[in-house]
Amino acid sequence: MTYADGELQASPSPTVGSGIPTAVIAERYKAGESIQDLAADYGRAPEEIEEAIRCELRLAEAA
Repeated sequence: MTYADGELQASPSPTVGSGIPTAVIAERYKAGESIQDLAADYGRAPEEIEEAIRCELRLAEAA
């Protein structure tokens, strides 16, 4: 299953782009890191980071 433009993939552990787990991104965001900093660290667009965080929030709500 893919979301958005095909960069965010869900199967069994969702990842962004080059295999970055969305859970890792969400945890760093919850720890206080900004979307801009995360985007810079991973070389991804801020919109991709935001979608990764939204994905994790949806997974948490479903659990």
